[in-house]
Amino acid sequence: MLNTNGLRIAKEEGFARELSKFEGEFEVYLQFDGFRPETYSRLRGKNLSRIKLQAIEYLKKYNIPITLVTTVEKGVNDNEIGKIIQFAIKTEGIRGVNFQPVAYFGRVKEVDTANRLTLSGIIRRIEQQAPDLFRKGDIVPLPCNVERVAVTYMTRSKNGKFIPLTRDIKFKNYLPFIDNTFAFDVTKVLEDSTKELCDDAGCCSCMQFATDISKNFPLDFLLKTKKEKKEYIDKNTFRVSITSFIDIYNFDIKSMQKECVHVITPDLLKIPFSSYNMFYRK
Repeated sequence: MLNTNGLRIAKEEGFARELSKFEGEFEVYLQFDGFRPETYSRLRGKNLSRIKLQAIEYLKKYNIPITLVTTVEKGVNDNEIGKIIQFAIKTEGIRGVNFQPVAYFGRVKEVDTANRLTLSGIIRRIEQQAPDLFRKGDIVPLPCNVERVAVTYMTRSKNGKFIPLTRDIKFKNYLPFIDNTFAFDVTKVLEDSTKELCDDAGCCSCMQFATDISKNFPLDFLLKTKKEKKEYIDKNTFRVSITSFIDIYNFDIKSMQKECVHVITPDLLKIPFSSYNMFYRK
């Protein structure tokens, strides 16, 4: 995974071409805050709207999977959440969107803690702004940190519309079969749910989970080659996730201990992303 603001990619097509050599399990996490110039002026200091779209064009050209990463601030771009999802779903090569309520560290100068956006606030806006795609309950907490992380996975139906897996499958009943991670691996889930996990969690539940999952994928999915599986997943699945990081104004030690994202330092310390930004980043 490459986390990037996309500036170099937009300016150097050759750089995007070089990135395309990382075939297989590789994607670009592209900072993308919306479509309006004033949004970027507020959050990034200058208008980057055209540059972001150019970066996406080059990544698409070289078949590099993209996840858009959107920092959301109340009153700035929270009314564009649905539009961003619709754009991402319709744009070939974009695999998902990750929304992050603004955290007050780094370059942020104005702090308005009484008016800050929360994880549940973003979920509510997704349901309101994209009602043709999402219903209440489609976006679920990730067990690693239920108060700070939520996610849904979508698959393309026969009529071409994306439907959340969480709508028809009660994932909380199948937690023993699912890795506690954003990286939902369809192949691993299908294989594990019919193998050794049956012994630990009960064969009936295990087989039912395999049946429920497999309804959303071709019958021959596990028989496809690795390349064919990747192509299918890239074109027919989509992920929406929300990650709410911690700053000095909403700090609590429980959330810090359960944070899902970490920074590995040169001397191999593993530091939660939020505490790294608050205490360690120069």
